[in-house]
Amino acid sequence: MESNYQSNSNYANTNKNSKYLDLYNPPLTRETLSDKTLSFILQPKYDRRPDILANDLYGSPRLWWVFVHYN
Repeated sequence: MESNYQSNSNYANTNKNSKYLDLYNPPLTRETLSDKTLSFILQPKYDRRPDILANDLYGSPRLWWVFVHYN
């Protein structure tokens, strides 16, 4: 079933059943991010703390899932 979210919503590509959203399907892909990819050595303060890394890189600890999705 297709979602009823606007095309610019983070949930636009995420399927749902009659009641719940399916697993989140972000609109980002490796191809669209390839020119924005960073490489660096993680400092000890980020060990097991993707929320802190997300906050430092993206300005929000809620974006920790980006690392899980792309690594």
